Amino acid sequence: YSIQYLNTKPHFKGSNSSSTYSSISKVGQKFQINVFPHKKLLLSANLSHEKSYSTNDYPSTFFMDLILQYKLKRFDFSINWNNIFDAKDYVIAYYGEFMSSINSYELRPSNVILYVRFSL
Repeated sequence: YSIQYLNTKPHFKGSNSSSTYSSISKVGQKFQINVFPHKKLLLSANLSHEKSYSTNDYPSTFFMDLILQYKLKRFDFSINWNNIFDAKDYVIAYYGEFMSSINSYELRPSNVILYVRFSL
């Protein structure tokens, strides 16, 4: 488990009006658990939550992925279920030294992918 908190408050030298640029706070949490029910079998769950706070009401985003992996000699079989909660978009707000930006990304819907890896 990990948690991160970030607070950004822009201040421009010589400017008395900082109300034009409000502060942005961001909380990010990540949780990962790996379970080995058998020496060749792995079950992994990843959960993350991100929320930005400012004068705009940015949505809270939850992501969850499940991975089931099985190793058989030279082969590695994996079934990944990505974006289980079917999050539609992801919004990032940022203030930098010379710019501010708000980016919104449209995400791929929930999906299941089968991987087969092997060594020669």
